[in-house]
Amino acid sequence: DALPISPCVGTQTMLNVWDMVHKDGRYKRHQWVLKVDPTAVFLPDRLKDKVKKQSDLAERSGFFVTTCERFNTIAPSLEVFSVHALSKFYRRNQWQCTVDQIQQFPCEESFMTQCMDVLGAKRLTGLHLAGDPHCEAAPCTDDKRALFTNHFQDPAEWLKCFNEAIH
Repeated sequence: DALPISPCVGTQTMLNVWDMVHKDGRYKRHQWVLKVDPTAVFLPDRLKDKVKKQSDLAERSGFFVTTCERFNTIAPSLEVFSVHALSKFYRRNQWQCTVDQIQQFPCEESFMTQCMDVLGAKRLTGLHLAGDPHCEAAPCTDDKRALFTNHFQDPAEWLKCFNEAIH
């Protein structure tokens, strides 16, 4: 059966990418797996510091990070999963989850959240990782955030935010 076409830009592409990640298999060598939008300013050391404290739990359970605190969901600019949560996604046949969930939650920002909930992965909240105007706006100078997005299409604007973030 063919999957329904999603009305939201990016959802079907995201599912194709997760399928390629699964086929590649290298994700299994790590505790955490993430997806970052290419237009976002991402500082991995800041993320590492925040999830390091959760790594013992992540080894035993499936967790995902709610990077959009405002709506208690995953921000499309930053998706963070423990390898066990992603393994649940693949083990339970993500396409079944897709068919069940894509019609009710067709947009990327809600799809993976709902799918992880259906698969029994636990939400990890309160980390305040993303500065995203749709979730929690934050200036690039906020030294507690690991990611900033304003959908930087202009390289000069991206570089300006990056420089503000690291100084």
